[in-house]
Amino acid sequence: MYVPSQSQLEARSLVRMRLEMKRKETRCKNQIKAMLTFDGIDIPDELANSHWSKRFISWLDSINSNQALSALLLELSHLREIIVKLTNRYVLCQSKSHTLNR
Repeated sequence: MYVPSQSQLEARSLVRMRLEMKRKETRCKNQIKAMLTFDGIDIPDELANSHWSKRFISWLDSINSNQALSALLLELSHLREIIVKLTNRYVLCQSKSHTLNR
């Protein structure tokens, strides 16, 4: 019977948590787009395929249509920070595990 090491369990936990945060990020993006549609706000053609770039998010900040949109943008920013931290922790965890296995 295989028993994963503590570092492997930690890495798996980080991957699961990151996946959950990515799902939340997708849900948040969908809510933002739905709110824009509901409010009748069209995305400019030059930003239509930007895939949530900094420029697109800056445009979202600039339209400032309502408090709900501002709250969703804040949530999106927070989720992105969490995802970056989880990714960095996973990379660090993997590099430690790789070093130990040499």
